[in-house]
Amino acid sequence: MMENSGNDVILGNENMPFINLLIQHFGFAAEYYGITHTSLPNYIALTSGSNWWSHNDSTKQVFDHTCIADKLEEKGLGWKNYAQSIPYAGYKGSSSYPQNSSFVWLQEHVPFLFYPQIFQDPVRAANIPPLEELEQDLYSCNVPEYVFISPDICHDMHGGSDVCPAVTEYPNTPKKLAYCYNTKNTSKNCVNINNLWKKGDEFLREWIPKIVNSPSWTGNSVIIVTWDEANYNEELNVFTEGGPDTAYIYSTNFSFADHSFLIDGYYGGGKVPLIVISRENPYHIVTYGKYNHYNLLKTIEASYGLDYLGYTSDDRQVKVLHEFFGK
Repeated sequence: MMENSGNDVILGNENMPFINLLIQHFGFAAEYYGITHTSLPNYIALTSGSNWWSHNDSTKQVFDHTCIADKLEEKGLGWKNYAQSIPYAGYKGSSSYPQNSSFVWLQEHVPFLFYPQIFQDPVRAANIPPLEELEQDLYSCNVPEYVFISPDICHDMHGGSDVCPAVTEYPNTPKKLAYCYNTKNTSKNCVNINNLWKKGDEFLREWIPKIVNSPSWTGNSVIIVTWDEANYNEELNVFTEGGPDTAYIYSTNFSFADHSFLIDGYYGGGKVPLIVISRENPYHIVTYGKYNHYNLLKTIEASYGLDYLGYTSDDRQVKVLHEFFGK
């Protein structure tokens, strides 16, 4: 799962040559969308079938709902959420790590740390290890059936730390190259978005070959690459935290039964790439059906014969991404 970049900035971007190469040679869903803003609800939707009325990244949230890990274990199947820069498996000691301005790991990008049946159980929490463990598992053929990879913020195109990449001042940087944590875009705390894009591209260039060249790449193995949400605001021509105009997203809400509902603002997560690299069907296929994270979750559930979670149980609106698998 990559971060905060939509089709508008990815397709044809010279800072993402490897990603564009994947789009040109493998499966690509041209009309694929995130669920909402901000990041965390998209991760939860992709692993439990609903965002459960959440539209924020607060790490105080607990999602006491059945998730795909539960269903996999019921079938005797394994899973892991490999997390780059997590200090140790199952770490939930803070919302970021290190706990200073040089943080590179964010809890909100590691979805299985938000399900109490997992994070409260040390045995199950051990399935959320540092990313380095993936390389060991790949070459010892100990990769579980389901893998969720969470790059750190220096490599998923999120940024926000003073170590990834170097800070540059706005407005000296052209608007298209600035990622500003301020909807009015007057802040000087902006980073060069080109470097974030390059880091993300390099991460995928490193890890996808590691996977496909390993002895674990057998049978019907599939790599799926997508982004949580699109944060590109065409009208302002800038990149704003939390999607197009964060202030507007949270402008008006009301509460009912302890749930917060937005009655105006921006609901959708925006159009993002979905790239499918299938070992059995490694072809360039482009689909223009309208899909989102629920379709992806349903596709994974169907492939393992799992019960459908949340909105994925809707057979009329939520279809399986069959185009990429020769069916």
